[in-house]
Amino acid sequence: MALKRKASTAASDGAAKKKKTTAKSCASSASQVTAPSDEPDSSFSPEILRHLRDQVLECYENVTQKSVEWFVESCLASVDEGRVIALVEALKDLEFGGLTEDGRVKIFSARRPSQMRITERGAHKEFSKFIQHILDNDPDKVEECVFPTFKHSIGEETLADFNGVNTTRVFGYGHFGKVVTWADVCLAEEFKQTLVFANVQQNRKHIVWSGTRMLQNDARRDVAFGLTVEDFEAQIWRFSHSGIVVCEPFKWIEDPMPLIRLILSLVHYPPNEQEHLSALGRLGFDPTLRPVIGANGQAVKDCHGFPQYRFDMESLEDQRTHTYETVEVLNNYEAIDFLGSATRVWRVRRADGTKDIDGNIIHWVMKESYGNDDSRTEGEKWCDIKARVHAEALRVDLAAHWDATARDEPYIPLVDRFTRYFLQLEGHQILDLACDVPLIPKDVLESEILNVLGRELVSEKARSGADSLPPCKAHNLMLTTPSRKRRTLWEDANHVIPVEGLDDIQEMHTALIDTCHALEVLYELELIHREVSWGNIYYDSCTKTGRLGDFEFVEKYGDTRPGEYVKAGNTLFWSPEVQEGAYIFTGTSNKFHFSRHYLHDVESIYWLFNYMICSFTPQWLEGVAKFDIDAAQRELLFRCYLPSVSGHREALLRSAGQIPTALLSLSLPNGTWTVGALRGASLTLGKWIMDKHHTDLHPAKHSVTALANPSPPDSRADTLKEILALLDQASDPTYEQLLALPARAECRFSQDRFKDIFPQLRTKLKKLQKRLRFDGIAKMERTWDRSDVCLSSPYALPSPLRM
Repeated sequence: MALKRKASTAASDGAAKKKKTTAKSCASSASQVTAPSDEPDSSFSPEILRHLRDQVLECYENVTQKSVEWFVESCLASVDEGRVIALVEALKDLEFGGLTEDGRVKIFSARRPSQMRITERGAHKEFSKFIQHILDNDPDKVEECVFPTFKHSIGEETLADFNGVNTTRVFGYGHFGKVVTWADVCLAEEFKQTLVFANVQQNRKHIVWSGTRMLQNDARRDVAFGLTVEDFEAQIWRFSHSGIVVCEPFKWIEDPMPLIRLILSLVHYPPNEQEHLSALGRLGFDPTLRPVIGANGQAVKDCHGFPQYRFDMESLEDQRTHTYETVEVLNNYEAIDFLGSATRVWRVRRADGTKDIDGNIIHWVMKESYGNDDSRTEGEKWCDIKARVHAEALRVDLAAHWDATARDEPYIPLVDRFTRYFLQLEGHQILDLACDVPLIPKDVLESEILNVLGRELVSEKARSGADSLPPCKAHNLMLTTPSRKRRTLWEDANHVIPVEGLDDIQEMHTALIDTCHALEVLYELELIHREVSWGNIYYDSCTKTGRLGDFEFVEKYGDTRPGEYVKAGNTLFWSPEVQEGAYIFTGTSNKFHFSRHYLHDVESIYWLFNYMICSFTPQWLEGVAKFDIDAAQRELLFRCYLPSVSGHREALLRSAGQIPTALLSLSLPNGTWTVGALRGASLTLGKWIMDKHHTDLHPAKHSVTALANPSPPDSRADTLKEILALLDQASDPTYEQLLALPARAECRFSQDRFKDIFPQLRTKLKKLQKRLRFDGIAKMERTWDRSDVCLSSPYALPSPLRM
């Protein structure tokens, strides 16, 4: 659970002028939070904007295309049929505008937009008049509704994102009043007068960009809509955290009914607050997250300029429902990728201002994210861990009592370890989307693929716009399974802080040691964490202990069947074997199916230690030598001691304290503390990890046939030699020859084999602590921004979306 204090910022230096917050309480050692700005010059240049749009298309180039009938039935909020019939009759009765008797759009019935002798803006104004006729003649219309209602506007205007940066113009849009940011828009619209490939391509690029901005800029938004028009053809778009769906092109002049139903599905005139919230739900907003409104009638914002919200949640502690209020955004960077988890994190308090015994307001941390509808939530997994802890406590504690002679440290009962070394959950929810805006099944998402930029023209007739464009090409699908929002609430935000916010190396080191305790608790329960990373480790300043968080990837050990391995973790901190999904350390990749085990989680502690040494500069106490490397050398060390290539990571683990070849040309000062610390970690931790992989945890000793075949395993070189021999033949190897190669066997690592790795690792970490003289360091501080390195991980955040 990445609760580090980091909020989304513009990605490119100089792309936007940044306005820093002055509130001391909002400062972060990791990054400054950019406050929203309404300055007119705070905008992307045309070059930057085009570049960012292209990056977005790299991720969202492929979308699902369905029939108009299916789209209207499945993706739009239901509209009463009597309301539609009454509106159509009213439009036919209009003298100017409206519909002809046979149901066509009157203003374009004789000449479509491309045939009218007016500018494109003029044609768009006529189109907008038709939309306004729909709104004005709606039989449900209430002239003076007390709540904001749907409006339609056009104009070459700019809209700000959640940082206040003006990101693009919108040719047309539907909204609920004053439009300042993308959060105010519910329907994006792109209009082109002619149907040619360039116009279709540009409209699609713009609408996908607009859809992503709408979902990114409002925490309440589950669904957003778009409309693209090119001459006589139109398409309706639906953006959600499950995927992007678009209807097939339809001739809106001859058959405007899909367009009419789209507008009516967005228009509501609620008579009271309850109906208003229900209407927002039908429009794709989360009604359980309510904006805090101040005495002036405006939305209250936090110190970063983001809206504050209220929500209700039942407490696991007292079984009562309480109202909570967000105080400050802690993390919203992952919200950029709305097809991912789109995680947002806030510091929150109870609306009644609940205080502790010292009179301080109690704070919690609330996390929202999206996950597959058929998967168990983080809150459910945490509750399962707690239940298992209490169920297994007696067995584990008794076993430890009889095995006390082999222990070098005091034993802590299982329940106490869970309470001490894990983040504690206050409450959790799985939120239902509005019934009229349903989840879309996975088989529907994968049925028909539209490549946004993949249409190819095949004739001059098509280029002229005289006919519809030909079918599109299909590329790799980039859609998720249906996603649903989950909300979790975590305790102790007053004194539990991310390890990222620490400046005391002793506290950082304590957090790493206590992470070993937390992993050992999961081991006792036959569970494995699978995502040990810097953003998931915390320090409790009250109990002086580290805590482990983020339980989304926790699973029962050995639950993954052979051939079904799925990568999980942060690429900065995972094992090269996890990265490759193969046993590369022992050269047995082609002999055994890969299965993730506890040593892989333990190995993450080694990479976390390297991260701590590379990311911070030690500030020494008086009387201790202060000589060390500079910021530029520290960045080079980071890239060399936390490489992204699995082969480089493997070489570093094998180096046993020697300086890697990549560092030999850096001319680093001899005898520096940082280089010595990294070499010490490699010699102490890296060598120990490799020894474990090659001795009692060698895959060959744990294969299904290990007892029947105790002979030493073939090396990777021997296996590759067999394959290369076949490939070097004059003709390609036959299917039968390939089948004759040794098949990969299944490995079943016994749970007992890992019993000693956790106390052994804690012992080695404590030895490193003494050897590296942590007691002589006053504090650790950052000297360079490593966000490019940390966030370049495709697992943590797709690079095309780093805005």
